[in-house]
Amino acid sequence: MKVGILTFHRATNYGAVLQAYALIQYLINQGYDARIVDYKPKGMGILYAPINVPGFLKKIKRIMLNLLMLPSLLTRYKKREMFWKYINKVLPMTDIVLSSGDLPRMDAYIVGSDQVWSICFTGGIDNLYWGQFDRNGAKLISYAGSAAENMGDSFYSNENAKLLESFDFISVREKELQGYLQTQIPNKKIEKVLDPTLMAGVDFFDELIADEVPLEKKYVLVYQVIRTKDALISEYAKQIASRAGWDIVEIKNSRLYICSQGKFSISKELQNPTQFVSLFKYAQFVITTSFHGTAFSLMFNRPFNVVSISDEVDSRAKDLLMQLNLTDRLVSLPLNKVQKDVDWEGVNFKLQELRIPSREFLKKALRR
Repeated sequence: MKVGILTFHRATNYGAVLQAYALIQYLINQGYDARIVDYKPKGMGILYAPINVPGFLKKIKRIMLNLLMLPSLLTRYKKREMFWKYINKVLPMTDIVLSSGDLPRMDAYIVGSDQVWSICFTGGIDNLYWGQFDRNGAKLISYAGSAAENMGDSFYSNENAKLLESFDFISVREKELQGYLQTQIPNKKIEKVLDPTLMAGVDFFDELIADEVPLEKKYVLVYQVIRTKDALISEYAKQIASRAGWDIVEIKNSRLYICSQGKFSISKELQNPTQFVSLFKYAQFVITTSFHGTAFSLMFNRPFNVVSISDEVDSRAKDLLMQLNLTDRLVSLPLNKVQKDVDWEGVNFKLQELRIPSREFLKKALRR
């Protein structure tokens, strides 16, 4: 059975690439002839371009006055080069698709995971992600679809939600989105499933990172996607690291910044998303604002905190933590309370329970 996956596989974002890799490899391991549809939506190209042209033009005066922008620009180019090299190496893909007319024939199309219904990411309704294309009798499935942190950004009218009626099977990643879609398209069963990284499980990622060499010293890992709490997070990381005598390792773009004994020590290139995963496995403690930072902390049983940014930004990680009875790991800084240890045996048992319906959903949806 030929299966094409439509997702954000070319985003220069670690979580986006790793969820795509987890889903495609899971399907291949189940015996499907699966490929990532190498779709290049215009909106994503602008969002993750080294220079965002509209934003760049607004900032041109400042850039002319402040050439400090140049190192950041070079870093972004290096990051994109690193990601695309990795993507081309590990993801089995179709030929490039620029519009629905270029779509290769498949027996089934899977849309997801990731925020494929976030119109703020895609620059409006993207027909391919919303199932508005001629599929020539193929099945149309969403797996762990998600929207923007604020659903109003994507589903600003009920008519948008009704576009998803064209899907044969619909599953989403967040409970709130599940409830919303079920009210808007009641004739469809909306199922809730795990993100592909969590569905694949720890053994899958242990195999992926088997050749990665851990850093020499123990460390606190910091990974932020949104940096509005940068100073507070930095201070919190220093407190934890100084008490235990650990280093601080922070992932910024495609570089690692390492602080030892409270002082900046070294920065070096992050080689690829595989090394990104290994940093979570070997961390002593993780501080993150990221959904996938949360997911990998859970998977590898690493003590962690998710730092609260806002209700909208927190919603995806909070939804996951609620399923595991770990909402106390979502914290506001400064943290003035002692946290209890995580019951990892209970977490692992619950994750294994949640994998069963997630995998069954795919099996059912892809059944001939």
